[in-house]
Amino acid sequence: MTEDFENVSSYYADFLKYQKETEEQIYKLAEEIESKVKLINPIILVSNLNHKMINSVQSKKYAEELPTDFARKFLYIYGLIAKQSLRGGELDAEYLKEQSWESDVESIISLTNQLYSSYADLWTYRPSISGSFDRNEIEDYQIRYLSFLIALLQDELGYSEQFKDRMSDYFSPFNDSFFKPKYKFTIEDCLKISVKIVDIIRKQYVEYIKHFHDIIRPYEECRQKLLSGEMTLTEIKQYGKDNPIDIKLLNENSRMFYRSFIIKKNLFLYDYKEEIIDAYFNCFAFNSGEINQNFRHPTDYNELAIKIFERIAPDNYLVYNPSYLFVRLYTAIESIVILSELQIKYYKNRDKVTEAETRNNLCKIFPEEGIYQNAFYGWDNVRDYETDFIILHNRKLIICEVKAKSLRDPLYTYGNTDKIRNDFKVSIQKAYEQTIRTRDYILSEKNARFVDERGKHLCIIPSDAFDSIILLVITAKSFGQLATDLTLLLKKHDKDPYPIVFNVFDFQLLVNKLNSPDKFIDYCIQRSKIYGIVISHDELDYVGYYIEYGSLDFSLYYKQDSPDQIMLDGNYSEIFDDDWRREQGLDFEISKDNNGPYLTEIKRQDNKITIGIKGMPETYETLDLTEPAGRFKPIKKIKGRGRNLPCPCGSGKKYKHCCREME
Repeated sequence: MTEDFENVSSYYADFLKYQKETEEQIYKLAEEIESKVKLINPIILVSNLNHKMINSVQSKKYAEELPTDFARKFLYIYGLIAKQSLRGGELDAEYLKEQSWESDVESIISLTNQLYSSYADLWTYRPSISGSFDRNEIEDYQIRYLSFLIALLQDELGYSEQFKDRMSDYFSPFNDSFFKPKYKFTIEDCLKISVKIVDIIRKQYVEYIKHFHDIIRPYEECRQKLLSGEMTLTEIKQYGKDNPIDIKLLNENSRMFYRSFIIKKNLFLYDYKEEIIDAYFNCFAFNSGEINQNFRHPTDYNELAIKIFERIAPDNYLVYNPSYLFVRLYTAIESIVILSELQIKYYKNRDKVTEAETRNNLCKIFPEEGIYQNAFYGWDNVRDYETDFIILHNRKLIICEVKAKSLRDPLYTYGNTDKIRNDFKVSIQKAYEQTIRTRDYILSEKNARFVDERGKHLCIIPSDAFDSIILLVITAKSFGQLATDLTLLLKKHDKDPYPIVFNVFDFQLLVNKLNSPDKFIDYCIQRSKIYGIVISHDELDYVGYYIEYGSLDFSLYYKQDSPDQIMLDGNYSEIFDDDWRREQGLDFEISKDNNGPYLTEIKRQDNKITIGIKGMPETYETLDLTEPAGRFKPIKKIKGRGRNLPCPCGSGKKYKHCCREME
């Protein structure tokens, strides 16, 4: 007993030391990043980050070369830039002559990557917030850990088109009563102006690229002649000496690049009234050095969530991250509404819209006449209870509940467990309990009767009309791994099935792929059997795997009632990104792995965790949670083809884009 106590005491001392060292490292990295940000003209730094974001959207290969979760990390850097006061509205000449800032930009990105890794290390290597091995504290910490890290690393998921539709549906009903009288614009005005902003930036950016190609065209022609044998290397070198590149043209091209992301008010006056343009920018723009004065760490509130443009001169605006313009616009408008007298009305409309979107998606799978919406029932009174959707198809009964309540951002509450549990309880847990109650009613009646809200007959479900029941929960926003791994928080009886949980955006993408009843039902049945066994923070990874291999049967990879877990490669959801790129007419390569799925296996026994790739013994590593983090062995390098395998750390990312980056 004394020896055990001494071991625990020794571990706890090591843990406190490691935690202090890591927190100090986080503060030092944040200070170093901010000091480097201050040295670069904000226009230059914003333009370079914008350039990388645009390329990541247009080129899948380029995106793979950036740090993992780069969008969230770039948002942090953007936030630090926004707190700086811009030195005048134009670029200083020395910035165009001195090229050292290029390496500084890469250094800032690298340091930011280290900063986020330090946060991950701090949260990964401690068993609980206090360092205790108490089971309740460990379980509580796991919820905080998953919620916090996903919020830290993952931006809000969805495509621009989805956010445009959501803004119109959520906010347009309040144009006349709120936006026009108070802000002098409508939601349609905001969307049209934002579309034009993106179009202006695109045109300016393309002009910069064309101008650059014109400058280097003679040299590109020489390169082609070298490849074809028409010119020798000596001749090309001589051509370069005789025809040097005009530095003035290069400097002008640089200015064109930085001006690509600056928009001028007068470009809008032909299409819109001046008062509407002024109202738009007054709402969503900030003056240089006006925001984020207390922003330093990724866990601090970033006002760029609700402010999109920097006013760098009268009627001139610098656009931060145009690739995510509609995501930020949606967040900004929602923030305005939630903090206003419209809050309750907005929530009611959000509920209504989420239910309508769910119906539209269900109609893409099932015949509309077989979908019963807002079905009321009761044992004593036929309108005691209500279920959102009931579908009976080919002896399969689907019971669906819709909840619009979202998860408060765990990033700014540092993973406050009480808030996380409560948000889950009033959303997914409540919806699940409603589906169970509806199921129990149907099973208890020979002919379960349902009526509409006026008490008129809607449908009858005989208890012998189905062989299996699927419970479906649709949420307005993503709950991350709290939804994909329901074993973490969902309270249920052992014999009751798990529901399948989708957020509206994911459900919309899913039904475009699994748009037949048989495929959708088969997916749901298989998915409900692997909760807690196969892990991913994104439901679309499961869908992508199912589409790729035609099944979610992992029985060959795990034993029943085993504590082992399998981590899905996060790349399976990329089929949906590929679809989007295809629709946009963008070029990309689809990588195919002919060796089949690679699965990360996680085993836990007492305080030891073993992680590795199933079937590859050389990849396995054991982490002892009772050892200080500094003594952990590094994950073994995966050579050659193995660089494309899922990282053994369990992140779900490819090894070459995860732990290999930190070697």
